[in-house]
Amino acid sequence: MTARSQRDCERACFIQYDECFNQSTSPEQDAACEAESNVCYEKCQPWAASPVQAMRPPPCEYACDLAYTSCLRNSPTPDQCAPERDDCYSTCPSPAAR
Repeated sequence: MTARSQRDCERACFIQYDECFNQSTSPEQDAACEAESNVCYEKCQPWAASPVQAMRPPPCEYACDLAYTSCLRNSPTPDQCAPERDDCYSTCPSPAAR
């Protein structure tokens, strides 16, 4: 799998999560959306040489996007969500460091 097709796959998982989350009406449904998204994300990963590599967590940016969507839905001040996402991105390692 190429890096581009992997990113496209991850983006499709995020869109699926976003649609699920927007239709959700309870914290339980929110959690189910996140679990489904994580399963989708894992399917995007190329076959890894070892089980440890195969179990690596989603990239930091993906986690930031999930938190951003949750913030938009649950925050009394959604204007703060974008700056919080930017702060989250700033804590992610650079692609070269991965």
